[in-house]
Parts: sequence; C-alpha cells; structure tokens
Amino acid sequence: LFFFLYERKYLKKVAFSVFLCLLITAEMASSLVLSMDTVGKTSYTNYPYRQEELTNLNNKLEELDPTFWRTEMTCRYYLNDGVMYRYRGIGQFSSTANRGVRDLMSNLSFTTGANSYYYNFSSPINNSLLGLKYFVSRSGDVIDGAATEPLLEENGLSVFRNTAYLGTGFMADESLLEM
Repeated sequence: LFFFLYERKYLKKVAFSVFLCLLITAEMASSLVLSMDTVGKTSYTNYPYRQEELTNLNNKLEELDPTFWRTEMTCRYYLNDGVMYRYRGIGQFSSTANRGVRDLMSNLSFTTGANSYYYNFSSPINNSLLGLKYFVSRSGDVIDGAATEPLLEENGLSVFRNTAYLGTGFMADESLLEM
C-alpha cells in the first residue's frame, strides 16, 4: 500500500523513507526476538557446559589409572576442549600451533585450521598412534566397532576405554640398556 501511495505521488519521499526505516527496524527487532527464543541463551554459570562433572570424571580416571594417557571427547563442544575441561587431549587452538603437527593431523583426517587441529572420533589405528586411552561421551552415545569398551558411566557421561591402546613409547639407543 505504501509503495503504491509513494509511486502515485500521494506520499512524500521523506515520509516514505521514515516508514521504510520503521518497517526495517520492526523486522529486525522481531527477527532478534524470534532468534533468541529459538536458539536460547546461556548464563555464565552454565559455561562451559558440564565442566564440574567432566572435571570430576577426569579426576576419577586419574585415580583409576595414574600412568600417562590421553583422553578426548567423542564429539567436541568447544575449540579447545582439553584446556577448557583440563584433560590431556589432542586438539589445540593456539597462535603457536606447530605447522608440522597441524599437517600431520590433517593427513590423519582430522579437522585443521591455520592455527589449530581438532580431534574427530577416528579409527582404532589413529587413536592408538595418538596415545588415546579414554573417550568421554557427554550424550551417553555407545561407540560401536571402534575398539572400545565401556568403563564408567556417571551423571549421563560415559567413559570408554580404547582396547587397542599402545601406551607411550620412546626410541632410544640400545646402549642405554647397559646403564
């Protein structure tokens, strides 16, 4: 209607411009309200998601197994889950990320960026090569066919053990055995 009135010269250019600005502002406001209702919002107390439970679970794993091992989430939630939840993981987001490691991770089919590499649940071979002994699932998903077995379940979090875990190994000169 307003376009018709403007076209027929019944509405001045200034009035039409004001109306158009009001229409666009109303559209933006309704979009914002609808988006916030649809997506939702979080408070500081909810961020990061389930940190206390995941930290307690990691502490429990360290008590069960005091040796060196790595763990990862079956599905990452943030860019730096290992740092966020305080576990020894594979993924890294850092301005000092090593290019050679990033390229290796890319060749092993992991997600990489200019200064990052992220663990994606992978094959038993990759998991063993990277020294991953435990996997944590926040959704309680069962991991089938990935050389894992259930270990713990607590508060909707599941821990799986890598049955093909190789452990940490180092190459050294044989003369070190004689010391």
